[in-house]
Amino acid sequence: MSAGAAGAAREQLRQLFERYAGGPLPDWHAVAPMIRPFPVRQGQVVVDENADRAVIFLVTSGVYHVRVVARDGSMTTVNFAGRGEFLANLPSIEDPRQPLMPSNISGVEMHRGYTEAAHQRYYIKALTPGALVEVPIGEMQRRATYTLAWARALSTAYLVYAQAMRYERDRMRLPAEARYRSFLIDYAPVLRYVQQKDIADFLGISEVGLSRIATRVRREAAQTAPSEHPHKEHPHK
Repeated sequence: MSAGAAGAAREQLRQLFERYAGGPLPDWHAVAPMIRPFPVRQGQVVVDENADRAVIFLVTSGVYHVRVVARDGSMTTVNFAGRGEFLANLPSIEDPRQPLMPSNISGVEMHRGYTEAAHQRYYIKALTPGALVEVPIGEMQRRATYTLAWARALSTAYLVYAQAMRYERDRMRLPAEARYRSFLIDYAPVLRYVQQKDIADFLGISEVGLSRIATRVRREAAQTAPSEHPHKEHPHK
């Protein structure tokens, strides 16, 4: 990645976390050199089920297939992440001298976001070529223990994660066709990169069931789409 692209990625991350913090972040100049943007090739596994290091990535380009790994090794699709989203793996292997959750963070939702993030294992694979920025989570955690702005930035990132997880749980309470219609809207930018079987896995339905629903939705869209008048004359150029 070029120096210019790396600088742009660091600036994007700074703006994002300062928005989370509600103001400037002290010592950003010391943290910035630790931010490591890197290119990702199509098909590359960014995080696998054996990852035991706490990491957070910001997606700057590309599309990523995110799956949760169950205790028995089975995987379930939970997201197709694109630009501006976080990819996280925060396994519950805290160093007691430096816990992942800063001690001065309060708020039920923030703690819930951390708890959900820290007790999940993920398998994340790139569906397209792209680029990620690794968030220096350790440095942020260390600063969050004594600086309110950093604590706010980090805890808000956890809260964003919790809200995304809750939104997906709410979607799964809808009927299958409603889940599919919602998916088409929310994931429109990445649809062309996603396989039918992975959409079915994400929605919790069979591929056959998804095919039937998709056919019905397409047929309905074709029936309601405005048609051009057969005798309409086009202006000459």
